[in-house]
Amino acid sequence: MDATQVKEARALGIVREPKVFLVGRQTVDTAAIDRFLGEHAATWETDTEVGAEALAEMAGRVCYMSYGKGRKTNAEFLSHIIEVGHGSVLEHGVWSFLITGVSRSFTHELVRHRHFSYSQLSQRYVNESDSD
Repeated sequence: MDATQVKEARALGIVREPKVFLVGRQTVDTAAIDRFLGEHAATWETDTEVGAEALAEMAGRVCYMSYGKGRKTNAEFLSHIIEVGHGSVLEHGVWSFLITGVSRSFTHELVRHRHFSYSQLSQRYVNESDSD
């Protein structure tokens, strides 16, 4: 970008430094999982401490009631899930991000992709004429 373009970008208020805030992340309710397992005479332990990975494994094992059978580690189980295309169980891990300082073009490209849920600043109700 030459000096004139930089000056014009500043005059237009173009922000070139996006910020990403992690505002929510997946946690596991082990008491609820234990109640479910108890009602179905099943036991299950996972070797991961990552909530989203544990929930994806749990969801997959629920589909087949396959606690303790076959693939023993979380990594083995999730690798098989991906291999066979059972992707819906991977959607149980949810993280929420707030992204600022990006263009409307960027957000339109972002929302084209599946597996995300979006809430975006309304240009109908928010006056951004003086925004940074």
